[in-house]
Amino acid sequence: MPISSAAVSEIEAATSSSQDPGTLAVSTALGKLAQDIQGRLHSGGTISPAEARAITESLRRLTGIQNAELRIGCLIDLSHCLYLMGAPFLAIDPAKQAIELASLAGMKALERKALTALGVMYADTGNIAQAIECHARSLE
Repeated sequence: MPISSAAVSEIEAATSSSQDPGTLAVSTALGKLAQDIQGRLHSGGTISPAEARAITESLRRLTGIQNAELRIGCLIDLSHCLYLMGAPFLAIDPAKQAIELASLAGMKALERKALTALGVMYADTGNIAQAIECHARSLE
């Protein structure tokens, strides 16, 4: 069962009208999206590739570091869910985006978590050199 279209539609609508992650509409949509992704992750639900791309692109449109922890959590959970579904190639982009945002926000613990996730994705897709680099960076 894919993520509810309502959560994806809501985050797309909120981010298309404002790139400020601190607005009420975006904050509310992020909260609902986080709950939906975590629910699917814990229940074994699936996310379609189109929905994964829509979520990733919607979160990419947001600027600044407000709600960074929530945004990073959504991206890491999305990456994890895609990985568990057997789509490690699709899981790479959300993990990269989570690393960029965590670095920008100065959230070292979340940056390490995202680097570890990306390292797993690279290893699973056969890119061993990049996997080693990600794991080494996560240990710095």
